[in-house]
Amino acid sequence: MTTQAQKHARSSAQALPVRRHRLTSSRRRAGFTLTELMVAVAVLVIVIIATSKIFSTAGQITGIGQATQSMIQEAAAIEQQIRNDIAKLSNQGFFAIHCVSVRNDVKGAGQPLLNPNLPFDALVRADQLVFFATGVEASQTSRITQYSSHKGEGTASRIYYGHAFQLPAGKPYVALNAAGDQGNAYDAPPNVAMVPWQTGTVTLYQTLFSTIGAQGPDDLVNIFTATANAVVSADQPEARRWLLTKQSVLLVDDDSQAPNTNAKTVYLGDNQTGRSIFFDGVATHPRFGWTREVRNGRVDAVASQLSDIRNWITHFNAAYRPWSGATGLPGGNQRGCIINAIYYPRAERKAPSMHRVDQALTNHVIGSACSSFTVDWTYDDGVGFTPNPNVPATPYLGVIVDRTREHPWFGLADASRSVFPYSLWTGGAATILPINTFPNNIESASAAPPAGVTDYYALFGYNQTKALDASGNPDVSLAYTPFPSSIRITMTLHDPDGKLEAGRQFQFVVDLPKQVR
Repeated sequence: MTTQAQKHARSSAQALPVRRHRLTSSRRRAGFTLTELMVAVAVLVIVIIATSKIFSTAGQITGIGQATQSMIQEAAAIEQQIRNDIAKLSNQGFFAIHCVSVRNDVKGAGQPLLNPNLPFDALVRADQLVFFATGVEASQTSRITQYSSHKGEGTASRIYYGHAFQLPAGKPYVALNAAGDQGNAYDAPPNVAMVPWQTGTVTLYQTLFSTIGAQGPDDLVNIFTATANAVVSADQPEARRWLLTKQSVLLVDDDSQAPNTNAKTVYLGDNQTGRSIFFDGVATHPRFGWTREVRNGRVDAVASQLSDIRNWITHFNAAYRPWSGATGLPGGNQRGCIINAIYYPRAERKAPSMHRVDQALTNHVIGSACSSFTVDWTYDDGVGFTPNPNVPATPYLGVIVDRTREHPWFGLADASRSVFPYSLWTGGAATILPINTFPNNIESASAAPPAGVTDYYALFGYNQTKALDASGNPDVSLAYTPFPSSIRITMTLHDPDGKLEAGRQFQFVVDLPKQVR
């Protein structure tokens, strides 16, 4: 007989497995299946990828913004420097513009393009601007070591704006003794006109820098003696890594010695100087009138005054140099002398050594990456207007600008920018606005530029105001060359990290002071 307690026990024992089964099923439903986990992981991956792209895009935008801001700041600084220097422009010197256009494939078939971001037949501009400014400036270089005296100062400077060539494989400065008072610097050869698109190799030449004995840059033994095993690559970086420079050279002379003496290589006993601002690459020319240390970027002062430079350009001994035309005088005519003062200097992104003679190579860099630098010029309406004493009713009109048209800009021909040489605006089928043929003798080009290179010179000499000769006719011998009214600078800058492949173009116009026009 079954009691009530036994029935209850049996009922409980039979129900227990069912309860366990229910608990186990409940626990299994609390987790995720493999399919659910895979879906979750896939969603997570998608979220991570989307988030990373958002952050990547934000980072790129931030980088582009920072690069753009950096270029804007650099462009503003360059513009301000040019404006400040032009504001101090001296009419006691010449004003020179050299426009240079280089084909992107100038290095030849199979060689890298100057600017990989442009078509092979694109033209890269490497213009140069040279003039003189007044105002107290200090030299930044000294003779090997810094002495206790103050840095030398001058009241006039030769100013250069344009690209520079680089020799990153060049040898560093080498001290010749333990005292450190003599040493050799190494630069490009004096008979090679270096350019920012140079290729091949060069043999380095040494220059003695010394605080005792022979005075550095004018030591003949070292200037023209090649050093052993000094052949280095002259291949220049691509245009997006070209350096833009402002090379300011003090015109100083603190003694009574003749201007052509070899001893004039030191100023105030401390600052190393060159002989002059001229460089023609011909070692046989008289020593006075040219030097290579300014071209080599080692010195920022020369033993010449504005009057010395004017005398060298306009006269040789007692003979007057004509403005243009054939001449047997050393250095050529006035235009030829001025051209010898226009050249690409050396500059370096990083100095070959920590020595101050090498550090000078970085002093004049103002743009770390400039693939194009263009200079145009113009005249205002009325420039060159001159009364005609022979026919008062018919004065020489000078420049006449049609104010209903866009203002003309002159320079190397570039139809895409509406820029043409001044001579192409003067008559015939090329006439676009009425400008008289006066003044003349301003423009020229190299007789035989290298293949792939086109250039244009606009040279403004010392006759800026005398338009007529004693007979009242246009003065041809003195070559009336009034300075431009304005110049226009167009440059393409790049950020150092290359975030903006095409870079950014900047343009500004600078008016020349009215007192020198």
